[in-house]
Amino acid sequence: MNIPQWWLVLSGVFFALSILLVFGLLIALFFLIGAIKEIGQKVSALTSRVESMTAQVEELVETVQVTTRGVGQRAVSISDSAALISRGLAQKTDIIATGFLVLNVLRRILAARRR
Repeated sequence: MNIPQWWLVLSGVFFALSILLVFGLLIALFFLIGAIKEIGQKVSALTSRVESMTAQVEELVETVQVTTRGVGQRAVSISDSAALISRGLAQKTDIIATGFLVLNVLRRILAARRR
């Protein structure tokens, strides 16, 4: 069984190309592993930064909640004070209005006597 020369040459070329391709893939794999390690380190650094920022945001949220509660309590206190003031003014206005009514009645009585 004789194998033609061109077939042996073609097989050799493909064999050599496949060996070069395997070496190229191994080299690419080596560089990819290095890149993945580097990316992993950067992801770890970013993760720690994000965790730090999350802690800061949680502290900020807590501060805002405390401030909001304080402001809410002050607003309630102010509204209660305003309600007390308005009640007091309403009572004094009733007294003053009654006084003016009495004065008006007295003025009419005096005006009627003079006639």
